[in-house]
Amino acid sequence: MSHQPELPLKPKRRRIDWSNPQDLQAVVIASLGFSNKCIREYCDFSDGQISYRMKLANSGTARKDFRDGTSPLARQIISKNSKMALGRVERLIAKPHRTNPLLNSHK
Repeated sequence: MSHQPELPLKPKRRRIDWSNPQDLQAVVIASLGFSNKCIREYCDFSDGQISYRMKLANSGTARKDFRDGTSPLARQIISKNSKMALGRVERLIAKPHRTNPLLNSHK
């Protein structure tokens, strides 16, 4: 008797219900620029189900707009976090660069 490997279960098909938190959550997470893989961690949807929800929510380009920095949410996040991010980058740049002394010993 051979043991068959378990196949991953397909997400159940159901009608979209915008009062269902998972349907909304899929669109919100995608609108924040995250991938379908990330959305699947929170919602039990296939890639097609995620895309269909995005289409019905008129958010077909939301991911692209967020990643391009052209969506209102992306602009708000950039403006609110620029100073903090700049400070972190400046601290990283200010650290002396470590080099391997063995590589530089032949000079």
